Amino acid sequence: MSNRGFYIAAALFLVAAGIFYVWDRGKTPVSPTGVSTSPSPLPPAVLDLQAVDITSVAIKTNDKVLTIATANGAFTYALCPAAEPTCAAQPADPNRAAVVFTSMAGLRPSTTAFGGASRLGDFGLDKPIAEITVTAKQGKFVLQVGAKTPDGASDYLRKADGQDIYVVPATVIDAQVLAQVDKPPVPVPSPSPAASAAVPAPAPS
Repeated sequence: MSNRGFYIAAALFLVAAGIFYVWDRGKTPVSPTGVSTSPSPLPPAVLDLQAVDITSVAIKTNDKVLTIATANGAFTYALCPAAEPTCAAQPADPNRAAVVFTSMAGLRPSTTAFGGASRLGDFGLDKPIAEITVTAKQGKFVLQVGAKTPDGASDYLRKADGQDIYVVPATVIDAQVLAQVDKPPVPVPSPSPAASAAVPAPAPS
């Protein structure tokens, strides 16, 4: 009986090991050399930058160019016609301006089509709807925004000189970056001392 129990336990162990091996092979990517590699918890950012490295972001779409820049800890913006992209800058709301910088520095794709630049028309990138130029300490980077994914939740994007197509969340590109062209980061006016004094104090309860 003891030998029979031992053989049954050994058989169960081998079956369990086989199931784990099949499951693990399916979960863990294998390199072309056959060596398993552990996946990264996050895909690499589209631009290898920190927000503090960025000095300006120029967003060109709808025949306009919005340029948000920073210097000496202050943000400015300039909204110009695309035909005349240089015009006078004005103070910008620091919170909304900073959102653009952090969005570009932290932009990560949910999917990457490697070598997809050979099929630009499939992604609407043969005629980009927008162009984003990021100027940083490391240099200048131009990103092109194409069509939306079929579910409308993401945008196709590529580096102007790159071969890969990135699928990036529309909640970042559309809502936090492109939307500022139609609603630029105008500073929120603070109430003047006279206006504040004119407001009656609440009556004590």
